[in-house]
Amino acid sequence: MLALLLILTTCGMPRDIEHTTEDVEERGYIRAGAVARAADPSSLDGGSPAGYEADLVTGYAESLGVDVQWEVGSEGELMTALEEGALDIVVGGIESSSPWSKLVGLSAPISPQGAPHLVAAVRQGENRWLLGFERYVEGRR
Repeated sequence: MLALLLILTTCGMPRDIEHTTEDVEERGYIRAGAVARAADPSSLDGGSPAGYEADLVTGYAESLGVDVQWEVGSEGELMTALEEGALDIVVGGIESSSPWSKLVGLSAPISPQGAPHLVAAVRQGENRWLLGFERYVEGRR
């Protein structure tokens, strides 16, 4: 009986090891990174990244009732910031075969049909956060 109780209590909703979902809701904004190669000056709208991937992050934020604070940088800078917990999500031309996949969590493909398999990156272990974003993306297709 005790074993059954343990199984039932551990099979709940995915959890965030570092509590990203709760932190975003409490803070009122997503700390998002946009890789510079994908965020050239022509894709910036008033200093914020623009385009399909940026629109997904912004739309997800709106669905949560929060804002987005963007940081534009190199993939290495942003992934390091993500690993350290300074960012909640990184987008911008990241491919599903990224060498970062061993250090961060990568989403299911977020690119439109027929486009290269682009993904978003989150901190490893932030399963609830990742699942929420993936569900939002899937709902937009």
